[in-house]
Amino acid sequence: MKTAESPDNEVKFQGYRLLVMLLPRTHAATLQYFLSFLLKVVEKREINGMDTRNIATIIGPNILRPKPRPKARVIHMRHERVTEVVQLMIERQDELWQVTNDLMEEAGQLHLRSG
Repeated sequence: MKTAESPDNEVKFQGYRLLVMLLPRTHAATLQYFLSFLLKVVEKREINGMDTRNIATIIGPNILRPKPRPKARVIHMRHERVTEVVQLMIERQDELWQVTNDLMEEAGQLHLRSG
């Protein structure tokens, strides 16, 4: 969730993109299918009243669970970050699964640092 703390949405998105590339294939496929389903729900927002923010608010805490903290203020801040992550992933899911040269370079750098 450190990526979610960046003030730059593009930096956030690139971090999320990198994270989904690190998921096991079955998990990534499930997430991709689920996000595409959520986008279909959002496309019917005129009927159901569910825009990406509403969906992310409801679904986010159920699929991304940060460690619980005792203070209500901290829990609320984390809930907001989770909502932002899920909202961005729904809105930009087509780009989320694209592997760019920048992403490959960043993944290589992470691999070198960890090894």
